[in-house]
Amino acid sequence: MTRKDEKPAFQQDVHNFRAFAILGVVGAHALHNFYWPADSYTFVILDTLFNQSTIWFAFIAGYLFQHLSVMYSTKSYYLKKLKNVFLPYLVCSIPALVASMTFYEQAMPAGFYELPSASQAFLFIVTGKHLAPFWYIPMIMVIFLLAPVLIALDHRPVFYLALPPLLLLSAFLGRDGLLMYLELSPYFGQLSKAVYLLSPYMLGMFISRFYTQSMALVGRCWIPLGLMAALFFVLEVLNYHLTPYYIFLFKVLSAPVILYFLDRQFGVAQRLVNNIAVFSFGIFFLHGYFLSGTKILVTFLSDFDGKFPGNIVAYTFFTVAIVLASLLAITVVRRIVGRQSRYLIGC
Repeated sequence: MTRKDEKPAFQQDVHNFRAFAILGVVGAHALHNFYWPADSYTFVILDTLFNQSTIWFAFIAGYLFQHLSVMYSTKSYYLKKLKNVFLPYLVCSIPALVASMTFYEQAMPAGFYELPSASQAFLFIVTGKHLAPFWYIPMIMVIFLLAPVLIALDHRPVFYLALPPLLLLSAFLGRDGLLMYLELSPYFGQLSKAVYLLSPYMLGMFISRFYTQSMALVGRCWIPLGLMAALFFVLEVLNYHLTPYYIFLFKVLSAPVILYFLDRQFGVAQRLVNNIAVFSFGIFFLHGYFLSGTKILVTFLSDFDGKFPGNIVAYTFFTVAIVLASLLAITVVRRIVGRQSRYLIGC
């Protein structure tokens, strides 16, 4: 028996997890605004901790998809995703597209910049290569297209038995494994990433469908689950970026445990947590601009060639500053355009 027989209720744990996940995404990207020594374990540990926090985002997206499935209608679902995800993606892409097509060349396949401007713009949009965080949007749009299939599978819970092999497949493939094994064009990168993140998305669906049973199990087994996640964290640090991708297993195993422990209020800090959670999509869309803008400023104003010397204190303050700057920008946009900000910056 699941809890989806009534109108979906507010989920404090998932709400808090959205804040946690976006901090991980910003933290991962902020690492690359610093120079780190080639043998720096500080970088490897921080990168393993924060990199691929999009696995948590996919988990949350799958959870909310199933949680809200009682109200599902294919037409309205697609329209909402076009208005609330793809449209702000297009709007927020404009400055990065202009920069990437005029004065800042991105790492694209050979011959890309000989293509007509319209083709360049189209390929940037479908790959998300024009700004580092943006790859996630065309990838998640691929998963959104599978919504009718996923709804049908959710109505037949036996299909969740496919989750363990799918999770292991993702751990061995990695984000770009499909490109490598099938020798596909780099322009199919988002398809490969969608295959990679489909299993954590489905894990989120599973946890949502069997929430009571799942959280009861996590409550009894959080210590061994946490230890297994910690083991995969250590294995990733010691076998950095090697196959299998232990970082994937670390993120997937930690997701239900984090969800379990985030089902609470955080006292005086809850207001800040709420703001980060509510505006997490806006932070996602805007933080890349602040990171890139900082690199440009540092290049012009110092001898650091766009990056600061790496140390954990400076990195921590910088990451917090990027989150706060993104929140400030979101507040300004919302003051100017009101509720229409959802279609411009996603929140």
